[in-house]
Amino acid sequence: MGRQWATKADDWMVKSTSFSAKGGRAGFDGKFLMSIYSPKTGFLGDFSMNGSATGLGANISLDVWGWIELDLSQSFSPADLHGAPGSLKFGAFGAGLGVTAILGTAGTPGTKGYLFENADLGEIGVDLGIGAGYVRGLWKIDQVWSNGGGPGPDGQAVTGQTATESVGDGNARPGSSGMSETG
Repeated sequence: MGRQWATKADDWMVKSTSFSAKGGRAGFDGKFLMSIYSPKTGFLGDFSMNGSATGLGANISLDVWGWIELDLSQSFSPADLHGAPGSLKFGAFGAGLGVTAILGTAGTPGTKGYLFENADLGEIGVDLGIGAGYVRGLWKIDQVWSNGGGPGPDGQAVTGQTATESVGDGNARPGSSGMSETG
């Protein structure tokens, strides 16, 4: 698994999982979850972005749409995306079935470049609320699924595969053995 953390790919597929944005005592915050997969490297993992937001309204959505090709600015590895600064621009409406339009960006730390910029990460599915805004945060890996075979229809590893690394709060870093280290 270690090689897949560092192997750059240009064929990333994404599947949005869920998105929430709401105001609270500490301000407006957002959380976005997605799975990414590269047929070239066999990497399949779950990434998230949590961050502060500006916006109006409140929204929560669960995606039922399938995998889409990620529009890249450059090839990148999961290690490049983990910890990268990012943003989400969103607009959403739904009362049961709904749509959340999300444009996502991931920057390259220390540069003005991008891994992807204003890429379509939108969702169609179960949606409740109305809102629009902007979330700013860091991309973090939450789960790495075992390699080979690719994702199933719901984004999970295909039958017979199990999670190889659970990195919980997203503070994992790839270790020299390929297993995660927290810190």
